[in-house]
Amino acid sequence: MRRQRGSAILFVVVLIGAITTILLATATITNNARVVQTRREDAVAASLALDGLIAQASADNLAGTLVLPTTRSLTLNAATCAVTITDNSVSKAYTMKLIGTTTVHGRTFSINKVVSSPFTASPFFYALFTNSSVTIPITLTTGSGGSNGDIASNGNITLTSSGTQINGDIDVVGVCNPNSADVQGAIWTGAPTIPYPALSTATYSAAKTSGAGSTLNSYAFSSGASYELLYRGSGMNLQGTFSGNGTVCVNGDLSITGDVSYANSSSHVVFLVKGNISVGLLVHNISGYYFCTGSFSALSLFGKSLVRGGLVCNSFSTTGGLTINYDTYIWDTPSEAAKLKIPGFWP
Repeated sequence: MRRQRGSAILFVVVLIGAITTILLATATITNNARVVQTRREDAVAASLALDGLIAQASADNLAGTLVLPTTRSLTLNAATCAVTITDNSVSKAYTMKLIGTTTVHGRTFSINKVVSSPFTASPFFYALFTNSSVTIPITLTTGSGGSNGDIASNGNITLTSSGTQINGDIDVVGVCNPNSADVQGAIWTGAPTIPYPALSTATYSAAKTSGAGSTLNSYAFSSGASYELLYRGSGMNLQGTFSGNGTVCVNGDLSITGDVSYANSSSHVVFLVKGNISVGLLVHNISGYYFCTGSFSALSLFGKSLVRGGLVCNSFSTTGGLTINYDTYIWDTPSEAAKLKIPGFWP
């Protein structure tokens, strides 16, 4: 009997030990699962906080109120997100980089992420943009090698010369009649209207770096984080060589009386005209981005070339051949558009 009792007690002890071990193992597994689940929940909370901050920054960027670089923070329930946002357009156009941390319940998650910036179509993204219907009877060449030659209109486009070559796409709100022109890209008819920006000369006058005379013969824009703005309160004659990055705003008509060139490949100049732009008969080459609220017209016996830049006008006419080599600088680095005070991007 005693021997049987001893065996029973031993069995109970072993059973209790086994149950205790199982209970401890179950508790450990349950606790580990709880920790893992909590970490997952915190990671989701951190991700949602980051998404909220990205949405906030993207909305401000689309509204034109986001100035990069900037530091932003956002608290969403238990998650606090703090990041530094920089322009990543040099590496990839229309992107921003976010570097920072999100903290949830004392746990910190690192952030190093590249996200897209909102894209808004602009007339300055084309080699030639007209705000109204246009018929181009002369030979027009835009871009080269099948690229950098997109053209667009908020009306219709008719190309009549068989020598015309568009190295890119044609986007029109109305219809396009390419006839026998060589169009390397796609033709998009019925495209959405691209807003034609207003030009508030009062705003530019108030922001000017210095005034300009009736004739501008060359200019060297100074270097610096803020680009120079020259302002002319009435008409101007233009010619010469320009260097650096800057803007010229004319509250009146602009007459291009001689060749306009860049001093080097790093120069980018924007000419904003509250009126008409006319290119003289003896002008061969011009450079720069040109915008006018009125018409762009060119008299030519031998053809002209916009060597590097772009042309945005309300209406367009020319009597000779025209070549436009689009400068992708604004497209590749859209943050520069605001620094160059291009309407639609600034103020």
